[in-house]
Formats: sequence, structure tokens, C-alpha cells
Amino acid sequence: MVGAVVNKRERLVISLFRVVARFDLKVLLLLAMTLFTFQPVKAQATNEAPVIFSIQIQNEETSSCRRVSFSVHDLQRLPKKEFTTSTIWTSGEQEFTGVWMATLLEELGVRSGRIVMYASNDYQVETKVEDFMSGGALLAYARNGELLLPRNKGPLWLVYNYDSDSRFRSEAIYSKSIWQLDRMLIIH
Repeated sequence: MVGAVVNKRERLVISLFRVVARFDLKVLLLLAMTLFTFQPVKAQATNEAPVIFSIQIQNEETSSCRRVSFSVHDLQRLPKKEFTTSTIWTSGEQEFTGVWMATLLEELGVRSGRIVMYASNDYQVETKVEDFMSGGALLAYARNGELLLPRNKGPLWLVYNYDSDSRFRSEAIYSKSIWQLDRMLIIH
């Protein structure tokens, strides 16, 4: 029986080596480093408040990865900003409440790189971290005093104060105004 177990293990190891031999060593090394250096940060969301937003932060130089999760209460603890503006997707002026993207990125210690934002339907928008550092983008969790829900563009909606500056009324900005935002990947 012992010989049969060893034999099975040997066959498994040989099979794994055959699979590994088919892949580029760099790809395997990157995959291994990502799997073994992935260090989930203790989720900030509490049991009473579900996670509505998760961020994965990848460092290209070290191949390290960390994940941060937020409930709406976690986001509400960050410095709050409100503004009233009209949008091309709603009727009349809307009051948005949330946190500046620049503030969130600063809290995470991110100053450069790329960001991929994902909606719950897997729609995605890619931009540079630097685009948010100049201000203007609000990660809104409430509209007109009500928390955003999936049926009204929630849980989060990246909005700009479109009425405050003509540079916010462009296709480039409108295309970044992603709603039903629930996750983000930052590569720096």
C-alpha cells in the first residue's frame, strides 16, 4: 500500500513538472509571487455593515498585493464632501455625498499608477491615479440624502461637479463617471 501511495505522489509530481515546463518561467514566478505574497488586509467592514466596495492594490515592483474592503460606514468615516450638480443621467440638480477619490487614494498611500474601476455588471473604466489627484472626482455613496442602492446607481457612483467647471462636461469625464461601482484594482 505504501508503494502505491508513493507511486501516486510520484506521478502527481511528474504531471506537475510537465505542466510547469509548458509555461514561461516568468509567468509562473509572477503567479507564485502573487499567490504567496497576497496579504489580505483585515476587512474594515463590520459584521453589521456589509462590504460594498473592495480595492485590490498591486505593487508592480515587488509583485505584492493587498486587499482593502469598505462598508458604507467605513466610507462615511472618511472626510465627507457634498455638492449639488446636474448630470446627463438624471433630471434636475442632484446632491451627492461621498469622499474625494484623492482623499481615498491618499488614505491608501497611493500616489501614482493605474486604476481599473469595475461596476457590478463588470463594466470597467481605466484611468491614471494622477487623474484623481487634481480633485474633482467624488466617490458618492448617497444622492439627495439617500444611500445609493443598486437600483439607483449604487452602491457607489463616481461623479464630478459637472456644473462647476466646463472641463467636467466632456466625453472623457462622462466615460469615467461609473455607477454601480463595487470594486477597484490599483496597479502602482
